[in-house]
Amino acid sequence: MRIPVLEQFKRLKEVALRQNREADFPDWLLTEVVKIADAPERYAGQIALVETLIAQIADYASYAGAGCFDDSVGAETIQRTLKAITGCGEGPASDTGDSAHCPLLPCCQLFAGMKDMPRSAEYIQSKLCHGEYDQCNRHKMYRQMVGEKVDCFPNLSDVEEVEKVMQCLLKKQSSD
Repeated sequence: MRIPVLEQFKRLKEVALRQNREADFPDWLLTEVVKIADAPERYAGQIALVETLIAQIADYASYAGAGCFDDSVGAETIQRTLKAITGCGEGPASDTGDSAHCPLLPCCQLFAGMKDMPRSAEYIQSKLCHGEYDQCNRHKMYRQMVGEKVDCFPNLSDVEEVEKVMQCLLKKQSSD
């Protein structure tokens, strides 16, 4: 039996408020969730995403994706679902498009040493490699190495890795 639409929006608000009190659900996300919960007439057509959002908020943890806390949901996932509901995003958080991915990705070996932490690696890739890659220290160093002015604080091991990435990319380009 499906829960009536208005009840889903009421439940959304209740779950978000409870998680804010009990699980450190961020105030900035709570504000966005409450805006949606208080406008069921506007978002009734997005009920499937609202149900997804309820489940995500219920599973929220500020340490999502870290170590043994694999099943928790982080703020970034919830934010993508909020954007999908309001029409400001690319789609639900479960969608993974490669439209904006790091150009170093085909050669970067950052995750080679994370084989025993697949959820952490997946989280970092979704956040940096397939999202805000301009915030990645290796990408900043790459940009600096190709002549862009970037505030960057390199460490020796990352510099060596970026040099390897650049060599790999050059080989790939010459073989294309």
